[in-house]
Amino acid sequence: MPNDCPSSACPCFLEEIDMTIKMTKCKKDKDLYWYKDTDGKKKYAYRYRYKDSLGKYKEKSRQGFDNESSAYRELLTVKAKVLEQDFKELDALKLTVSTWMDMYIDSKRKEWKPNTLTNSILYSEKHIKRLIGHMNLSKLDRVSYIQLFINPLLEQYEPGTVRSIHDFCI
Repeated sequence: MPNDCPSSACPCFLEEIDMTIKMTKCKKDKDLYWYKDTDGKKKYAYRYRYKDSLGKYKEKSRQGFDNESSAYRELLTVKAKVLEQDFKELDALKLTVSTWMDMYIDSKRKEWKPNTLTNSILYSEKHIKRLIGHMNLSKLDRVSYIQLFINPLLEQYEPGTVRSIHDFCI
């Protein structure tokens, strides 16, 4: 609020608050928009809604393009990745090992026998989630798997037990 304005009822104060950006659809594509930035320059943006591999709705958006063609080009790239089912790159998915293990066990629950299900839940809770459950699945590589998972298990258990836990993981 400027120093010479005595109260929040001043028109200057109201102008500062009313800075919402009105997005107008472009004719080229239903997911492409244009707007005026704070300097009054025409800028472009896109907003694209899609369903990910789990069936949940996601949205990919970006704004600040100087021309319509560059915004449209990036929008087409996003749409192509959705059609190719390349959700991992599109979302930069932050799926942890723990979340993935829960999804995996839930997907196998109906086809596993009760003992297999019990052992799987035990391995998941007691070993996998405890040691590497916090890691992003996309960042888990062979070296970190061995250092953070296999080696600590070998300090506590016999190689045969570690092998059976490892076999469950893959």
